[in-house]
Amino acid sequence: METWQQFLGVRAREVKTVWLFFLHNFMLGIGTVLVYVVANVLLLEHYPEHNLPLAYGLGALAMLAVGRLYTRFEHAWPLKTLAARAILTALVFTGLLGGLLLLRGNAVVVAVLLMTGYRVVYLLTNLEFWGLSAVVFDVRQGRRLFSVISSGDMPAKALGALLAIFVHAQQDLVLLLGLAFGAYLVALYTQQLTFRSHLVEARPAPARPQASVASPLVRRWLGRSPLLLHMGLSWLAVAAVSTGAEYFFFVNVKQKLLDQTVILQYVGGVLALSYGLAMLGKLLLTRHGLDRLGLPRTLLLLPLTALAGVAMFGALQLGAVGSGGWLLYFCGLYLSMEVLRRGLFEPVFLVLFQPLSAPERLKGHTQVKGFYEPLGMGLTGLVLYAVHAWPAGGSAVAFVWMGALLVLAMLMLRRTHRHYLQELKTVLGRRFYNPAQAAENLAGRLGIRETFEHLEADAHSTWGADSPTPAAGFNPDAGLHNPDLPVQLETIRACLSAEPDHPAAQARLQELAAASDANQRQAALGLLEFLPHPQQLTLLRTCFQSQNPGLLKAARQAAAQVPTPEIIKLLIELLEQKAVRKLAADTLVNMGSAVLPTLEKNLHRQTDYPLLRRLTQVCARLATPAARRTLVLLAQQTNLTRRAAALQALGRFDTVVADAPLFQHLMQKEMRLAQQLLRGMLGANVELRSCLKYELTKAQQRLFGLLLQLYDRQPILDARRSVARTGQERQANALEILDNLLPRPLYQGLQALVEVGRLTKKVQTFDQLLGPAPPEPILTTILERGEEAFAPWTLSVALRQWQPTPATVATLQTYLRATNVLVRESAEDVLELLPARYPAVYEHWASLFPTPALDGNPPAAEPRVPAVERLLLLKHTTLFADTPENVLSSIVPIMKEVSFPAQHPIFAKGDLGTSLFIIYTGEVGIFTEEHRLATFREGEFFGELALLDAEPRSASAVTQSPVVAFRLDQEDFYDVMEECAEVLQNILRVLCQRLRLQNEKMKALAEGEIV
Repeated sequence: METWQQFLGVRAREVKTVWLFFLHNFMLGIGTVLVYVVANVLLLEHYPEHNLPLAYGLGALAMLAVGRLYTRFEHAWPLKTLAARAILTALVFTGLLGGLLLLRGNAVVVAVLLMTGYRVVYLLTNLEFWGLSAVVFDVRQGRRLFSVISSGDMPAKALGALLAIFVHAQQDLVLLLGLAFGAYLVALYTQQLTFRSHLVEARPAPARPQASVASPLVRRWLGRSPLLLHMGLSWLAVAAVSTGAEYFFFVNVKQKLLDQTVILQYVGGVLALSYGLAMLGKLLLTRHGLDRLGLPRTLLLLPLTALAGVAMFGALQLGAVGSGGWLLYFCGLYLSMEVLRRGLFEPVFLVLFQPLSAPERLKGHTQVKGFYEPLGMGLTGLVLYAVHAWPAGGSAVAFVWMGALLVLAMLMLRRTHRHYLQELKTVLGRRFYNPAQAAENLAGRLGIRETFEHLEADAHSTWGADSPTPAAGFNPDAGLHNPDLPVQLETIRACLSAEPDHPAAQARLQELAAASDANQRQAALGLLEFLPHPQQLTLLRTCFQSQNPGLLKAARQAAAQVPTPEIIKLLIELLEQKAVRKLAADTLVNMGSAVLPTLEKNLHRQTDYPLLRRLTQVCARLATPAARRTLVLLAQQTNLTRRAAALQALGRFDTVVADAPLFQHLMQKEMRLAQQLLRGMLGANVELRSCLKYELTKAQQRLFGLLLQLYDRQPILDARRSVARTGQERQANALEILDNLLPRPLYQGLQALVEVGRLTKKVQTFDQLLGPAPPEPILTTILERGEEAFAPWTLSVALRQWQPTPATVATLQTYLRATNVLVRESAEDVLELLPARYPAVYEHWASLFPTPALDGNPPAAEPRVPAVERLLLLKHTTLFADTPENVLSSIVPIMKEVSFPAQHPIFAKGDLGTSLFIIYTGEVGIFTEEHRLATFREGEFFGELALLDAEPRSASAVTQSPVVAFRLDQEDFYDVMEECAEVLQNILRVLCQRLRLQNEKMKALAEGEIV
């Protein structure tokens, strides 16, 4: 059973739903085909050449009327009510048809009315079943499962067709209608089971701007949506051609097989074969065929095949074909149309509705099934009626009509697919986003804005071009000691311009630069180019760290005018300081291309991702071809941290076709790394598997960055954003747009990474796409590539699970020198365990790296909690429980270890809160005056609101025993939150939970439940 589920694409959590829908459709199929058999039996007895077109026309009118009523009730009733009443209405119609058959007045009239009643029942059951499917399944589930759940009616219809072989008398027909009535009762029961296990409702969705049909007349009668209009027209054409194929099949059978029993056996056999093959097509071909052919080709398969069949009609007319040949031709045409329509076209066509919101989905399906399909059937009925009146050339006219409709269907399907992609882009994009209704940026509300993002507009330099110019022949000594500062500046400028080493002028300028007065330093900034390099750096550093807006603006302008390598290095250093990083970045951008050489050197040396990201953003803001080339070179490095930062910055640039091979090569490398990670997960324990899953997420982000350099930018951006969401439908829509944009192999690899599924299946997909991966253990891969490719926690876990050998132990030396404390401590732990666990390996290590002798005793190390224990402490707190360890590793460096004796106040009520505390050992009480509000112990945290807003503490915290804790300060934590959105999301989630709990307590107090 599990193998079949995998083959059909049914996941474990979907099994119950799929079986419910399959059974429901099975019962609907039995009921519908039995009514169909009864109607056809009577029609084949009484002039089908005349009565079939008449039945098509009346059936079309009835379906149009019922479709209009259904549309009206669709807006007035909830979906559950509407679906239940649709089945009840089908039951009533079946009972009425049974009564009509018992009365049996004019046999021809009864036959036509029975066929009309069948069309109504067919429409109601289809609208009900696909209405439920439209709101229960999303677009990706639809691609996988519509063929499975809709195949339930195929064996039912095959069974009904076999029953028709044994029908000979009127009472048999009544019995068939009785069976149909019972099948609808069972379908009603399965419908109620579905309601109990699923939330079945068409939730209203916010309106978004859509392209509208140009013609007012078309908008009024055929709808506003271009997608639904072209879907409807293509469905109209397919329904009309299917009606024609059915007509010629039945009429030809009647003409060639005169005996009624033989006719029923022949027709029943063909129908049973058609529905059986259609069921196999749905189960075996639809999903896998769609994966291989893609949506556009699969949609065109039916009209292309049917067009070839229609063209064969002309070829057969030119040849000498006997009655047996014609019978075989019409049987083959009808059989192929039914198999392709039921098995491939219908389930794939229904996928096109999925990008629409649930209400639009229901409305669109009703419009297509309740208006366009009967319209197509009615138009073909009129043509066939004319064919009967003009037997000489009528068949040729009918086939020309069918051929023209198939050409129309192909044209409409191509346009349908284009509008389908546009709908997906609209769903994923932000074009309907209303900024007026959006909340203010969360980071801004939490105080994370850059301090000097908006400098005062009226701050201006006193020492600009309007400064007074000293008269010719002025005395330098008098000018340098003039009480008027502008005169001093002009004197200094004149002296240093004539003699750069003028002693008095240089001395006075350096006095101004070192002055505590802001006006004097601002004056010195105007002459920055005349200062020696050390004084330039000192002056700029002090000015950038000032709180004076005018001084900050002057420093930015002065630095931009003197783009020396030393000043550029200073500005790069200032990018690490939160208060001035934006100002430093703006200054670097204002310097223009002069910063690129120094910037490039720093980019190729830097490994810290936050600083790398800021440097690459500066590079991107320069927006020059040279800046882009710098980023492209950075993206080619083996260091994946640098590659990720470069790809993020390259997203600002337009794609360059000449660089496509380069990015495709990088795409291959990333896919190969993903393959190695997936293979490594197969044999990994829980801890290592979690690390590899995180690394896969990072690889996925880099892949999207590469896609932005190769394909249409906006759809890729929308898809990347939606894939990162937890909402299943948005992820499904994102994958759907990628499916229609990327080459099949690349899409299949991304799909395997993104979608939830069996790990072995993902590995198999990558092996098929890339070939077998090198048989290298994943721990070896991690430790060989090291910090260039993997996060610190991944390396720490790999080191602790590593089994070194004499051939590989030398790798340890690299990690003993690592700058990251997590990695270094893990390497030290490995080295400490080597003598006991691997004596021979340790001896080899000692021979490679002999330990130098120490003079005297080594200095005693200060007691501290290891970095791994700090991280695990974070992980075991509810605040960070859902945050990956690799993300938490960025918090470890900002955890400050603090110790308090018993009964020591950590903070008092009313103190300004700027820190969160996590308890490592001990116990802390929270008090308001003499009342204890709460007690926190090992692994718990308190003071968390201070991380988000520096407000006075609402209570006091006092140790109840000796305490060792870790303090997280607000300023440090803001930097982490800016770089790792997961941290902020998790904090907000926990705070919301605590707020809800507090609200419940307050409500209970108000009601008197708590004293």
